[in-house]
Amino acid sequence: MPRRQSLPCLLVLASMLALANPVAGPALAQPMAPGAATPPSAAPPPAAPPPTGPAARRLPQPVRAGELTGRRLLRPIERQDLLGRVASVARQPDGALVAVVRTGGVSGLGTHLVAVPLDATALLGEHLALMDITPEALRALPSFDPASAPALAPDQVVRVGLVRPFH
Repeated sequence: MPRRQSLPCLLVLASMLALANPVAGPALAQPMAPGAATPPSAAPPPAAPPPTGPAARRLPQPVRAGELTGRRLLRPIERQDLLGRVASVARQPDGALVAVVRTGGVSGLGTHLVAVPLDATALLGEHLALMDITPEALRALPSFDPASAPALAPDQVVRVGLVRPFH
């Protein structure tokens, strides 16, 4: 007799689960044709590798690469000197993610691009803070050739740490 009482309970539970997620039931029940590719809009972008070293302690957050473009790169001190602006995010041939930063010059004239490891930066509100590289080392970085590493698509997700304001 206890077995008969548990069967209606299971049916009610299964009905509740089906009602809670009405889309998943029919979508999962439809078989895909052999050799059919996943539609591009349904394919998630590849996951960004988790940061290592000091960057891993900064609570890395998922951010779209396009949301970093145009942000100011600041020195993480109370004065927050402007060191450059992020032009794009790129993946180097070795797989490392870099923020391509336009730096140097005056009022946008005479600037050059450098590749700053994304692990050496952190989100500081609407800006990007340079964390593990000194401004002197930033100025000493070689010029970056955009043809050497393609820029990521604006909707590509990367992980960038967070930092508290310094003032």
